[in-house]
Amino acid sequence: MALSFQQINLLIIDDNLSNLKFLESIFSKEGYVVHHAKNTAQALRAIKTHIPDIIFLDVVIPGMNGNEFINLLRANEQYANIPIIMMTSLDDIQSKTKALEIEADDYLIRPFNHSEVLLRTRNLLRIKSSHDHAVQIDVLLKNIDPITELMSADAAEHALSYMLYETDYVSLLMVQLLGLDKVTSVLGIENTNTAIKILADKIVSYGILIKNSMVVTLGKVNLFLFFRISNGFN
Repeated sequence: MALSFQQINLLIIDDNLSNLKFLESIFSKEGYVVHHAKNTAQALRAIKTHIPDIIFLDVVIPGMNGNEFINLLRANEQYANIPIIMMTSLDDIQSKTKALEIEADDYLIRPFNHSEVLLRTRNLLRIKSSHDHAVQIDVLLKNIDPITELMSADAAEHALSYMLYETDYVSLLMVQLLGLDKVTSVLGIENTNTAIKILADKIVSYGILIKNSMVVTLGKVNLFLFFRISNGFN
């Protein structure tokens, strides 16, 4: 599973053209990619084509009602964690509570306030980003090299990509083992693997002393990569 840093995709489900145009104008200026649907059938097709990072759903929409549509998405593992903001003209406690009871993540009340729309959107996208990152890192950490018991090459590539996305500075230390074939011919494969594991443990013991460090295995178990996020001055 790759860590991706593509543009944010939004899906607005509303049959009111003026609402669509207003929201699209807000998000387009922010660099978001906006998709829209006028009913739930169009929405489902759009979701299958481009899985959105967040959905804006009108309470009253042709097709399924909001409750049925949200339940359908939450029952699908692929779409279950997409943040959903309900849009309504009803500004009362009962309507707000109902929106949250049907597992919407937030709500917006018409007429929309430009600043509020962006704030609520950014908050949910930040939460989703943290969740997605945690899920992906959990998957990557399970991709372990059998000899060193460190993160594998594929996992390392994605983890490093994430670090480079999050910060301008990443320090690298590479340790390459040469002549492993000769060592193996003398010690045997089992003892050689044990020696590699001991070295890996030593590198890890050094790495854990430094904040935000990570040690991984690259190549054919003969190249270790140690990296950490730095501030550019250390």
